[in-house]
Amino acid sequence: HHIGIAILENQLMFGDHGERPAKRTSKLTPTQEKWIHLSLLYQHIDEEEIFENVYLTNVTDNDKVRQALRYQIEGNFAVAFNSFDEALQQAGSAVDDTEYNLWQEQMLFCRTQLGQWDRIGSDTRDALGDKWDLLWGEKEDPYLEYFIRSYSKAGDERIMTGEEWREFRQAER
Repeated sequence: HHIGIAILENQLMFGDHGERPAKRTSKLTPTQEKWIHLSLLYQHIDEEEIFENVYLTNVTDNDKVRQALRYQIEGNFAVAFNSFDEALQQAGSAVDDTEYNLWQEQMLFCRTQLGQWDRIGSDTRDALGDKWDLLWGEKEDPYLEYFIRSYSKAGDERIMTGEEWREFRQAER
């Protein structure tokens, strides 16, 4: 991880900054997307402060997300989760898919720190829309990991499908 991070960081800071046209329409520049990936690499090696600094300095200008990351670094995961949620609600479709996914992953991370495994299972199910085959496709990362962890920690709960799940969700409300 460390060598790859150093190479990517060096390329971003001193290398080719030629913005190639994106194949899809993105609200982020290709360089911003690289900064997001670099920040996530730092997070995956437990360098939370560097993750926060890289992301806040080079990508986001959203105040709610800035607050959420600071709360997360301080260990106040419940408030961080709520701040990410508010940011998602406020931004709506204005946020880029890459950044949206980062915020979602941070929310899932907060839930793991709070031990909310039942909610992680629900979040995973909602994100997949009961299409379990997506766990092995494009949405595999991070949902497969969270799916396995949440249902292994949930104990005797079983996985409900289709109509069972809709009835359960209606009863919860």
